[in-house]
Amino acid sequence: MGFQLGSHCGSGVRSFECRRINYSSTVCTRRRRRRRRGLTANTASNGTDPSSNPKVRGKLGGALPGDPSAPKHSVTIRNWQGSESLTVAVPEDRYIWWYLREQGYELPSSCLNGCCTTCAAKVLRGTLEQPEALGLTRDFRERGYCLLCVSYPRSELELVLQDEDEVYLQQWAATFESGGKRWGGLIPEED
Repeated sequence: MGFQLGSHCGSGVRSFECRRINYSSTVCTRRRRRRRRGLTANTASNGTDPSSNPKVRGKLGGALPGDPSAPKHSVTIRNWQGSESLTVAVPEDRYIWWYLREQGYELPSSCLNGCCTTCAAKVLRGTLEQPEALGLTRDFRERGYCLLCVSYPRSELELVLQDEDEVYLQQWAATFESGGKRWGGLIPEED
């Protein structure tokens, strides 16, 4: 049973949720918002600037604001149904997903660490670099898939977002199926 951090730790922060894992231990985790599918503009911004934190000021780029004079590359992204698209000039020292989020666009996401494949896209044209894409096997990288949350543009790009589970199931469904039990696609939540 979850309860808010304020009732457990006394800080009153509502974006955290605490769960008791046994009689003596409680784990506090950041509550996640569900991300909408699509390429919608985000009208609400939290207004925080990561570069104002002295601990991260010297480590800019990637997910954080980078060099303002970095070369930019045109990135065109279409949704997998082909009904929506957007084109944005993304600096080559910034992750594509993070830069688009900063510009007000909301793309599919979950972990934002290159592991879950929710932000997967297929590269139709152009080159990018994704050294931290742990959620993609070498085979899928060679087939032209990328994870937008950890991808740097290296040329003009044209990308197609994938259905959220498509890449995950293509890579790992055989592993689940080989265990003798059929994977049903649902992971039950624990209380």
